[in-house]
Order: sequence, then C-alpha cells, then structure tokens
Amino acid sequence: DFSGLRASLLWQPADNLAVTLMHVRQELTQDGVTGVDPDIGGYKNVGLEITNGAEGRVDERQFTNLVIEADVDWGSFISTTTTTDGSLVRDIDSTRALNFPSAFLDDIETEGFVQELRFSSDFSGPFQLLSGIYYEDIESFLHELVEWSGDDASNFFGGGNLLGTINSHNDIQQLAFF
Repeated sequence: DFSGLRASLLWQPADNLAVTLMHVRQELTQDGVTGVDPDIGGYKNVGLEITNGAEGRVDERQFTNLVIEADVDWGSFISTTTTTDGSLVRDIDSTRALNFPSAFLDDIETEGFVQELRFSSDFSGPFQLLSGIYYEDIESFLHELVEWSGDDASNFFGGGNLLGTINSHNDIQQLAFF
C-alpha cells in the first residue's frame, strides 16, 4: 500500500518576490518481500518467528521545502531550504544470504537539512554569473537485530533467538561554493 500527500502554497507579495512553501508526505506499507527461496539448506522452515510475525516493511518520509525568489534589474536571488525526516522498519528473512534460518529486523531513522543560496546575473553584456552556496546535513540512525528464524531444535547457536545487534550513526555534512 502506497499513500502520499503533496501540498504547495505560493505567496507573491510583489512582482519581483515569490515565496513557495511545499510539503510532501508518503508512506509505503509492504507485506512480504519480492523473493522467496524455500530451500534453506535442510533446516525445517517453520515460518519467520520475528517481531511482527512476518516479513514486510513500513517506510514513512516527509519533506518540507521553502523557496524564496527575488528579482532585481541585474539578476535574481534564490534561497531554497529543505528539511526531511523519515523512518523505515523492515523485517527480512536472511536465510538465503546467510545459509541458515535467520532474519534481519531493521529500524532506520533519518533527518536532513539542505540549504542553497544562488545568484544568477542578468547583466547587459555578453558575460553572466551563476554563483552560490550549498550546505547539506543528513543523519541516519540504524538499529538492527539479527534473529534465528528456524525451529528451536535446529538452533546450533544455543538458546535464544537473538544472534546479534548492530547500531550505527551516520552524519554526512557537505559544503560547496560555486
């Protein structure tokens, strides 16, 4: 199931000034995955015994963008600011990849901020100028569980279904002048 919303608002207080605000929200909910491999190396497949009982994913994202455009006789200035955040929760049977009954349970959160300031000239001569500054800061947080998804009798790792956890934090920052 996929659903989304996009709304946009334009405010033009003067002939040479425009302000546009846009918001986008979307959600994807998926039961199961696109591939199935019933051969799991001789282990008895009893179905996934993971957090929500089945493979699938829920992916939610939203973006908000503000654009301010101002024109003068010798060029135009544009500022665009975007914020974004989202979450992805997915449960995946990893038996085929790891060659034993297992599942990855992922919880990923992202946040972002992007700012661009740009000037485009409209000089009377043959030479023009395009210049600006671009800044981006995107953070993501991953919490992942690896679980045994076969029957208890064939669990050669010992007791319990939890095989391991992975936690990571990524922060990408970029700054460019042009």
